[in-house]
Amino acid sequence: MGAIKLDINQIKTLYSTYRVLYQRKVMLGGKEKEGTINFSKRLFKISTRNSLLDQLETIVHEYYHSVFNELEIDSPEESEINLLSRALVKFIRENQELIKFIIEYKGEDNAKV
Repeated sequence: MGAIKLDINQIKTLYSTYRVLYQRKVMLGGKEKEGTINFSKRLFKISTRNSLLDQLETIVHEYYHSVFNELEIDSPEESEINLLSRALVKFIRENQELIKFIIEYKGEDNAKV
């Protein structure tokens, strides 16, 4: 059976757009990882060895790294970003009406980031 991957090829962050590359094996520093981010190349690498839900959480995990980097805020520990990623994916999955409203909202844009 071949590796299952998402069909999400780019992620928009606060100030950039990152390409998403899916690989069977993602390595960093000689260790296999679920995902990595390359800030200069604006690239997420996501392992397809994991479930689709894990891949989604990994994309959110790498997104958090990009946000902390873009805002020039010290990034939390990996374990804390893992918890944040799981929490956000769970929030989105369990609050679909709110997410739909946010996507469809056509009112004022007050975002100050």
